[in-house]
Amino acid sequence: MKLLWTLLIALFLAGLFPSLVPAAPPLLLGDAPSYPLAGHLEQLVDPSGKLTLADVLKPTVSSRFKPISGNMNRGYTRDAVWLRFKMERTPLFPEQAYLCFGPPFLDTVAVYVQTGADPAAPTSYRLTAVGDHVPLSRQGIRTADFELPFSLAPKQSATVYLRVRSTSTVTLIGDVHTLPALINHNNLRIILNCCFLVTALVIILINLNYYFRQRDRLNLYFALITLGQFCFRVGSAGMYPLLAPYLPHLESDYLMGGGGGIMLSSFALFALRLFNPPQGTWSHRFLTAMTLLGILLVLSIPFDWFGVVAQCAILGTIATMLLLFRLSITEVRRNEPEGKLYLAAFGVASIGYASQFLRALGVMPVHWWNMHLLPLVSLCNMLLMTQALMKRLHTAEERALAAARGSEQKAVELAAEMTVELRGKQDELEDALDREQQVNREKTRFLSLLSHEYRTPLTIIQANLDLLELRGSEEGRTPEPRLATMKHAVKRLVEIMESALRKERQEHRGVRSVTERIELLPFLDELIDEAERFWPARLFVFLPPAAPLLITGDVGLLKTALLNLLDNACKYSPVESYVTLACHPDGKMAVISVLDGGTGILPGEADTLFEKYRRGGGSPGTSGAGVGLWLVRQIIEQHDGSIILAPAPEGTGTQAIIRLPMVF
Repeated sequence: MKLLWTLLIALFLAGLFPSLVPAAPPLLLGDAPSYPLAGHLEQLVDPSGKLTLADVLKPTVSSRFKPISGNMNRGYTRDAVWLRFKMERTPLFPEQAYLCFGPPFLDTVAVYVQTGADPAAPTSYRLTAVGDHVPLSRQGIRTADFELPFSLAPKQSATVYLRVRSTSTVTLIGDVHTLPALINHNNLRIILNCCFLVTALVIILINLNYYFRQRDRLNLYFALITLGQFCFRVGSAGMYPLLAPYLPHLESDYLMGGGGGIMLSSFALFALRLFNPPQGTWSHRFLTAMTLLGILLVLSIPFDWFGVVAQCAILGTIATMLLLFRLSITEVRRNEPEGKLYLAAFGVASIGYASQFLRALGVMPVHWWNMHLLPLVSLCNMLLMTQALMKRLHTAEERALAAARGSEQKAVELAAEMTVELRGKQDELEDALDREQQVNREKTRFLSLLSHEYRTPLTIIQANLDLLELRGSEEGRTPEPRLATMKHAVKRLVEIMESALRKERQEHRGVRSVTERIELLPFLDELIDEAERFWPARLFVFLPPAAPLLITGDVGLLKTALLNLLDNACKYSPVESYVTLACHPDGKMAVISVLDGGTGILPGEADTLFEKYRRGGGSPGTSGAGVGLWLVRQIIEQHDGSIILAPAPEGTGTQAIIRLPMVF
């Protein structure tokens, strides 16, 4: 109980007498080349942002300064923060020294260095304003960090006040350097930053080159990620004023915010392309939201709510890295060749961005190592991911080459199979050709035999018909019409046999049939006369052309074709109906049609009736083998013409329409 009362009284007295709180020890400058400010700083938070140096020097306000154990880190805040430290020089430390602090992306830092004897008088302080919102012409020395020269006499103490305010994280880490130490510090910073930026540029160019060659958007997205890291580093490391000292000094904010937004959006697009999560899943929706958040971060730079969006973006970046780390584990489990590189790249990046997030919230103390951890892990991420993308491309090329080799092997095997098959087909074709030639020889021999064997009976029949006709004329009887018909039929049979034999001999010798100019009017008129002698019981109508028409062809073959059509017209129409033969010109073609008065052809039979051994549905009860129309088409097509069957114009009967080219 006594201990509790003692603690309460101590707290009460500390509230009444804040000066009793131990002050931060002064910074004693000895023989070392550099001294950090960490452990020597005192802090006062000014939420209103209206306190001036005169206000801060008042005892009531000055007593509110609280010592901090390390460097100052308030995270994202709109408050103004006052810092104070005291330093004292020993004879071992040079009189001329330099105060160096950062980070260089702080907006405004008002530095008040005591030059007078009275530390409580505002006039004893010299003001120097620095920050990336302060024109470079007013800042004096400008390197990667903020630097202020000062002088101290031996054993002289001086108090320094700093007023810090920024739209980015309110963080401060500083040192006091001698001139050689300052030069080494700046050279090292510039070398490290240049190494980072040059590496980033090389990686950007490599990925852009692969993108334009391969058209893989992964390379484009990773080039944008690296570009965002490049811009962020130029803005956050204080390199922009060194690279472009005469350009507007506010560009650092846009480089940092724009670089961060580009990184976040590009990382999300990169993950969508690389891992291809199905649409509608939470992974796909989350990565799409991160793409939009990165764009929002870029748009929020000029506004006061940039800090809130920046914190959300850092948290989103960490969540994105963790998601990519998880998806990389899946790739490793699937034994993807580049899965381990993905895992290492995103694992390292997750550590760096988590540290950045905790430091941005003001939770993690600021040290030199975590101030430089993010660029280090970003560099590792860039190198590992570039290697992973190259390995991915190499794997894709190997798979494509293997597929090409497999296809080539299959093509060779298929070609071998086809060669064997073609050889078999060739043998079959040769056998078929031999058989066909044998058949043609047998057919020619048969026709020759047939012609020879038929010629003698036909000659006997012809001689007997002539004797009957002569005896009738001697006896004074009227000539028998049937004798004339029989004589004409025998004559036609002889013509057909001679034509077939002549055609076979020409084909056997490879000679085309002899054609001649044919005037259609006398040719068709003679054909009608012959048809009337063949079928005296039928009524034929001939509609001649209005003008002479000339064609070229084999008279015997054309007569055979047309007599076949007239024979079909007589066969498939009533005896009392007319059979009409008509001819007329149509452009460069001569049109010959044979029209009957029968029942017509069945629907769908118009083309099939020209097939060999095919008879129509209305042919039962009539003689025939189904060869006539096939032979007609062969003859007409041999004369470069065409033939079709169509219903009669009046709706009763069928008409065969032949089209043959005319000569002029």
